[in-house]
Amino acid sequence: MSAGAACGMDNARMPRLSALLLACAALAAGTAAGAAQTTWLTITGDPADASSDVVQIEPESVVVFSNLRTIRIRVSRAHPRKGYDDQTYRAFIGAVHIDCANATARYRQLQMFNGPLWTGASRVVNYTEAAMPPMAFRDIQPNPTARIVQAACTIDRVQTK
Repeated sequence: MSAGAACGMDNARMPRLSALLLACAALAAGTAAGAAQTTWLTITGDPADASSDVVQIEPESVVVFSNLRTIRIRVSRAHPRKGYDDQTYRAFIGAVHIDCANATARYRQLQMFNGPLWTGASRVVNYTEAAMPPMAFRDIQPNPTARIVQAACTIDRVQTK
């Protein structure tokens, strides 16, 4: 079984997601040079709808170091949820460490928001390397975890013509 199939994607879609990540990063770097605006790529959901589950990544934040990646991600949930810190949240922005050799992703830091779509009061939760919780999207279907890990881990294979 291919990596794309294991992630619930056909082989043709996986390179397109990686290519899309690179294209967005190049576009953001070219058009936002000197600007402070952040470009988010929506993986699932509607970022204009506070009643939907939304998962987005910041393509230009990807850092590649051997088999490791870091990326910023943001999530807004349709309903309040309990975080890894046992407090309620509705949305968060997180720094994710991805280990491509083991196909795992863990949160290093989370900025948790009380309101949907990254609004309201927020708190920051930092995790030590030994205590980083897994990147998981419980109750979001299809679950984008494997797609995000696979795309981040294949980004260095994408070539332009």
